[in-house]
Amino acid sequence: MKKTFCLFICLVLMLSSFASCTKKSVKEESETDKGLHFETLPPDTPPEKEKEPPEIELPDVPSVIYTTDYTDRLNRIGTEKELMQLDVTGETVYSWYVDAALDDTVELLCEKLEITEEEAKDMLYTDALQIYIAQDTQVQEIMDGYFADPSNFPGAYNYYAPEAAMVITDPETGDILGLIGKRTEKKDNETLCYATEAKRSPGSSIKPVSVYGPALEYKVINYCSIYHDSPYTGEWPSNYPEGYRGNTQIYDAVCRSVNTVAVKVLNDLGLQRSYEFMHDKLDMESILYSETTENGRVLSDMNLGSMGLGGLTYGLTVRELTGAYQIFANEGRFSGTRTVVKILDRHGNEIINNVREAEYVISPENASIMTIMLQNVVKSGTANTITLDDKVAVAGKTGTTSWFHDKWFVGYTPYYVGGVWFGYTPRQNIDDLLGDGPYPVNIWEDIMELIHEAKVFDREDFQKDFTVDDGVENTSLCRESGERATENCYNKATGYYATASIPETYCSVHGSKE
Repeated sequence: MKKTFCLFICLVLMLSSFASCTKKSVKEESETDKGLHFETLPPDTPPEKEKEPPEIELPDVPSVIYTTDYTDRLNRIGTEKELMQLDVTGETVYSWYVDAALDDTVELLCEKLEITEEEAKDMLYTDALQIYIAQDTQVQEIMDGYFADPSNFPGAYNYYAPEAAMVITDPETGDILGLIGKRTEKKDNETLCYATEAKRSPGSSIKPVSVYGPALEYKVINYCSIYHDSPYTGEWPSNYPEGYRGNTQIYDAVCRSVNTVAVKVLNDLGLQRSYEFMHDKLDMESILYSETTENGRVLSDMNLGSMGLGGLTYGLTVRELTGAYQIFANEGRFSGTRTVVKILDRHGNEIINNVREAEYVISPENASIMTIMLQNVVKSGTANTITLDDKVAVAGKTGTTSWFHDKWFVGYTPYYVGGVWFGYTPRQNIDDLLGDGPYPVNIWEDIMELIHEAKVFDREDFQKDFTVDDGVENTSLCRESGERATENCYNKATGYYATASIPETYCSVHGSKE
């Protein structure tokens, strides 16, 4: 018992001693640490930063292209679906539309992200971008099917076969709904696209945007203004068909594509105003102000022949000219054309929203008046072979270049704007090889009829006619007084005018109307 008690006392003493030592050791260690802290770090030393987690290297993933079939394109209401993933091997031949959209994507990335073209192209195949395009699947399929059939094109089986290209846009948004860059099969990527890259002279199809549209807006002309159909200088310009008819009203000059009148109106308008209207307001960047070649030759479109008759130095793309006609189909507003709607990164964050607000380039009244004049072209002018206007209103303008190297038609309905170029590469005289014919007009009508049958005619809200702006009035003016005509006026100008430009008074020369 005594032994046990002694052993117990020893254990208690040992534990007490150990606890005391431990407490002292912890206290000393704590104070030692404190001492080390204040001795080694100066007061202004910032605290140690937390280590950032290592960056996760994301795998290279090609971008995916999505298309949206809009029921309401202006408000982007529709169904989005995946179209395709880009092919890093280069073996897949992309469509003309996808090729154009990729070019536009690179341009947008360079502009918005301030990167190089090489960096932008690299992003396409490594950054898993989600690219949403404006293509309308049904419109594109109709165009593809038509262009794939050689029987739709005269001379398609000849040794020298013609080429053709087409662009169709939505007049409200400027969205390119479909495009074809060449009549023949596309066999490689990044080949020359006649719709978006190749430039050809537009001939008279430029007149509505280079001459008559801006001349209306600047009040140089009205619907019934009279110009003398005669050469401007010497024997230039000539008309086709040949001949001169003397006094000609503007609406008739547009309808028959009278070259002499176009040149004289442009001279009154001024080359500078025409250039600024097209180049600055309608994105027609191919219009050449001035360029000096290596041998000192000065090239320029700043002349009456180039801008008035469409004999441009380099020409225009189908996309440029089709896009410009938007102002007539969209109440005077212009938003430019686009293939790309938006671009998201791999996480679904929007990095580019390619929306451009439409701006007024001409007044709604002048857009309506120009449309009425371009409807005359279809009803009784150079595009009078069109019969689609029996079902839906059609307005447009033909164009033919010197020696018949190029033929164009740009036209629109209340629902679509479309432009067609037809010709040879290298240039050949179309009429010599195929005979005279409205080839682009026929292509335009065939495709537009198929599209309207598929997407428009069965709509509950189908609208056959163009909407004429409320500010336009169909009335008669006295040519002598310029006032509203009365029954006593023998020389009347009956046509369409902006109401604001019509005098309220009746003719004071031939007697006022009671």
